[in-house]
Amino acid sequence: MSTPEHAPDRRGFLAGGAAAAAAALCGGLPGCKAYNLRARPIEVRAVERKLKLVPVADLAVGGELKVTSPDLAETVLVARVDENEYRAVSIKCTHWGSEVGFAGSDKRFRCPSHGSEFAFDGSILKGPAKLPLAVYEVAVEDGHVVLKLAPA
Repeated sequence: MSTPEHAPDRRGFLAGGAAAAAAALCGGLPGCKAYNLRARPIEVRAVERKLKLVPVADLAVGGELKVTSPDLAETVLVARVDENEYRAVSIKCTHWGSEVGFAGSDKRFRCPSHGSEFAFDGSILKGPAKLPLAVYEVAVEDGHVVLKLAPA
C-alpha cells in the first residue's frame, strides 16, 4: 500500500505529536494559567490575627513565600525586597488568575501569563489587568516575618 508524498512518515508523525504534547504541558496553549514555582509554599495557622511565617534569616533578599492558611481568604505572596522591607499581595493576577511573582530587579510584581505588572501598593503599572492586587501588611516581630490577616 502506498502513501501520498505529503503524508508524514511514522517518525515525523510521532515527533510532531510529542512536540504538541510538550507544548501543551509547558503552557503553550493560549489561556493557560501560570503558577509561581519559585515561591516556597508554606501553610500556617493564625495567632492573634497574625500569621508567623518564617525566621527572617530563612527568607533571603529577593525570596518569595506562597502563603496559604485556613485563616486567609486567598493565597498570599510575600516577598523580601531588601534587608528591611517586605511586601505581600494576593498571588492571583486580576486579569486571568495566574500567579504573580516578585520581579526583584524591577521592584514590582509581574504576571508571567500576559505581562501585567503591579506596584507594591497593588496598583497596576502595566496591563492587561484592570484591577489592582489586594495588599497585605507584613512586619518583623521577634525575628520572624509576620503577615497580618486582613488586607491592608
